[in-house]
Amino acid sequence: MAIIKKNGRLFTFGCSLTRYHWPTWADILGQSYQEFYNWGNRGAGNRQIMERFSEACLRHDFTTDDTVIIQWTDYHRFDSHKSDPDLPESWYPGGNIFVDNAADSTKGFVMNKLWDERSYMMHSFNSIHAAIGIARASCKARIIMIFGTDMREDLIQDPYWAPYKKILQNNYWVEKDMYNWMVQMHDKRLSFKGAKLGNLDEEPTLDYHPTPMMYYEYLQKRISPMLGVGIDKAFAEKYQKVLEEVNDYKDIGKAILEAGYDTNKRYARGY
Repeated sequence: MAIIKKNGRLFTFGCSLTRYHWPTWADILGQSYQEFYNWGNRGAGNRQIMERFSEACLRHDFTTDDTVIIQWTDYHRFDSHKSDPDLPESWYPGGNIFVDNAADSTKGFVMNKLWDERSYMMHSFNSIHAAIGIARASCKARIIMIFGTDMREDLIQDPYWAPYKKILQNNYWVEKDMYNWMVQMHDKRLSFKGAKLGNLDEEPTLDYHPTPMMYYEYLQKRISPMLGVGIDKAFAEKYQKVLEEVNDYKDIGKAILEAGYDTNKRYARGY
């Protein structure tokens, strides 16, 4: 049965849980809207996510017909912007600074000179607080916020962060973090040759990112009831099947594109 598209525009923000080599929750939900803009970026930290939300708010002039969903990531990330056409959306795409840091001089510098756990948690919580302030002050759209990982538990359990619990005192939040819920309830993650940076072995390696049908289950249970929209199961099933037939990590992008979906299309900006 065809999905009835919701009037208005959908804007999504986040890390590689939001925009990846294959359709994510954002791409699947985007099939239910007349217009869809994916401002997600692989490797994004929470400062970048907040700033991209701020930029989109200014560029697109959100209205009451629009829906904005922000997926916050973990705090182990370093964000830096530079107007460089070779960088994804001009942001440093490092991701978790503790992953593959030996091959990345920037990560090595951050770890050795800048890293402090509480400071980086503070940066993340301040970014979320800033986004909430922007949403309240100048954003007319329907706002939904999701913790991609378990930062909510860090915030709740550590007394040091007691003042920051105020960021949870609004009606923006989806209960439970996204990633752990999907893995615990509907784990369909896949392994590919070359999925780990520098892995030249023939043995496939697990890609920890959720697959389309995992995202579909999450949307169906957590997001659809909030928004009152149908979720395109056929779209998710199609690209789940495409992924299951791919063996080598480097072939994913081509397979997804040949099946009819361009995850690298620059939805966010018109340049």
